[in-house]
Amino acid sequence: MAGDGPVQRTGLLVHHTYDFGPMVHFVFRCRGRDRLDQVAASMEVSDARFWLLGDLPTPISDFTERRIRDAVLEGPVHVERVASRQWRD
Repeated sequence: MAGDGPVQRTGLLVHHTYDFGPMVHFVFRCRGRDRLDQVAASMEVSDARFWLLGDLPTPISDFTERRIRDAVLEGPVHVERVASRQWRD
């Protein structure tokens, strides 16, 4: 679909203590489809939904919340070193 894809890089998170070694996560704001039935099916995706920031499902890690907030909030590129992850129930 025309217009889908990355619009702006919003975050860069460096996770030095990841289970498989150092990891760099790039966060992008994307313009995309507004229909869930168009989400590509894969073995990794069992369900897809849209959530408001204040209503994200739990359990969720603070690391995942940071990436989501970086992707949707306006502002400069957020650069952060991730020391650990905390889970919110």
